Amino acid sequence: MFVEQKSKPVRMEFRCMITPMKAVKYNLSGLLGNFNADLAGRFYPDVLASRLNVMVSELVNNAVENVIDPGAGFSVNIRITESELIVKVSNRADEAQYEKVKRHIGVIRMSDDKKRLMAETIAQRKALRLKGGLGLIRLAAEIKSELNANYNRDKSVMTVVSRLALNGIGG
Repeated sequence: MFVEQKSKPVRMEFRCMITPMKAVKYNLSGLLGNFNADLAGRFYPDVLASRLNVMVSELVNNAVENVIDPGAGFSVNIRITESELIVKVSNRADEAQYEKVKRHIGVIRMSDDKKRLMAETIAQRKALRLKGGLGLIRLAAEIKSELNANYNRDKSVMTVVSRLALNGIGG
């Protein structure tokens, strides 16, 4: 006779490294976002998989926009525990690019109304006929994730981290 046991929550860790960046011929950020969401969707609720998709897509896109060496690569690290979802994307960047991203994250973190910040940024960028530049704001405004960035000066590697408290949505 089979007796169903209460199973432990699923933990998922995934790492992907792609090098060189110049070999990218497709919307890699969307591909990686969709792939990881599909994988996570096998074990977790759709809402978590959907948020993972956005987190991976936006962080990979940020890495692609801030590449200094097309011959270098980037890595994506994903970890899902009982309490949080963490996505880290690392790529070669110079200190100026890191400082720009760090300042942008600082503005996002200091904002009391991230949705208003996103709307204002859209209006400013539209007036200047600029495209993009909303990914990190989107993570904070729509996904409610915490953002951080760090820089390894010895290796010229920037890592941008998006951390989302699951608050019961992990399954």
